[in-house]
Amino acid sequence: MTAQPFDQKIYMAASAEEVTAVLRFLQAYDDQPQAKYGLATSEESGAAALPETIVRALRLVVEAMAAGGGVTITPLNRQLTTHQAAEFPTSAARRCPN
Repeated sequence: MTAQPFDQKIYMAASAEEVTAVLRFLQAYDDQPQAKYGLATSEESGAAALPETIVRALRLVVEAMAAGGGVTITPLNRQLTTHQAAEFPTSAARRCPN
C-alpha cells in the first residue's frame, strides 16, 4: 500500500471554555470503563458509536488543547520498524514554546 500525501496542520482550540467542557465530560466517566461514547447530529439517523481507540485519541487531543497546546495528526498506514519508530518525532520533541 502506498502512503498518500497528507497536509499536516496544527490544530488549536478555538475556545478554552468549549475544550474544558469536553474534557470535563470525558473525565466524568473515567471511573466507568464500560461507558460508551457516540456522535450525533440533529437528525435522528445521524448517529454513530465511537470505538474505544477513537475515544482514547479524542481524549489525548482534548487534554492537549485544554492545556493550551496544539495538536498535529499524522496518519500511519503501516507498522513502523523499530528504527522508524525511534526516528518518529514525539509530542515532547515537537512541542512549541508558548
